[in-house]
Amino acid sequence: MKKVQTIKKRSIQGFTLIELLVVIAIVALLAAIIFPVFSRVRENGRSSVCMSNMRQLGSAVTMYIQDYDETYPMNRIPDAKHPLQVCQVSGKTPGMDGSSLNWRRVTFPYVKNLKLYECPSNGYAWVAPAPGIQGGDESNAEWPASQDHFPLSYAYNGSFFHESAPCNIGEALQRPRRATEIRDSSRLLLLLETRISPPDLGSWSLTWVYGNDKSHGVFQVHNGTTNFVFVDGHVAGKKLATTCDNKYWSDGYPDPDSTCNDLPTELFDEYR
Repeated sequence: MKKVQTIKKRSIQGFTLIELLVVIAIVALLAAIIFPVFSRVRENGRSSVCMSNMRQLGSAVTMYIQDYDETYPMNRIPDAKHPLQVCQVSGKTPGMDGSSLNWRRVTFPYVKNLKLYECPSNGYAWVAPAPGIQGGDESNAEWPASQDHFPLSYAYNGSFFHESAPCNIGEALQRPRRATEIRDSSRLLLLLETRISPPDLGSWSLTWVYGNDKSHGVFQVHNGTTNFVFVDGHVAGKKLATTCDNKYWSDGYPDPDSTCNDLPTELFDEYR
């Protein structure tokens, strides 16, 4: 008699709904932890490129002053439409806003690379400040050819290097700053990061709002810090508040503004 072989079917069970929900919750939790870390790492990489750009631009400024008798490039430079201004005895001396020349343009021959003037994290580099106005550096409006246009990303320390800064120490006429005026080159800002077209930002800009976006200021930041080039050539990323705490803006000269005194309650969250 033949034996009948019986085959037992193995039952295959799937995940229950509760188990699926648990897996999904774990994946979502891991994503919430990992993605911000990846984002910060990516931004740190962009910040490193930005610091390299700024280091080279700082070197360009150094080469310029060696060629021009230890005189720094002016923030804005006189042209046919924008003559030097006489310092006002009372009130603010106007700058040469809109001049076709500024420190960005006169340092270009030393680097010959427009990409060095643009930070890879700066989404404002070519944004027009208003309809009908050319984006990028404010001087672009005076240069019709697009190949002559500069992006914005880096600015002079206007508290010390603005064309009218000598007026704050009792002088009669706008002029460039001289290397012999600087007391501590390791504690004076030279270049910094910007989101707007003027060639400089000063301590007065720390509380400025970017356009109508009240959550953003005019300084570019990387994970809460801004990159700076100091006059001695070193580059560092710092919280903006420390620039006031350490008096990095004016090298001991009178600061043309008192914004630093109001920072604890006025700084944007992205700067903290």
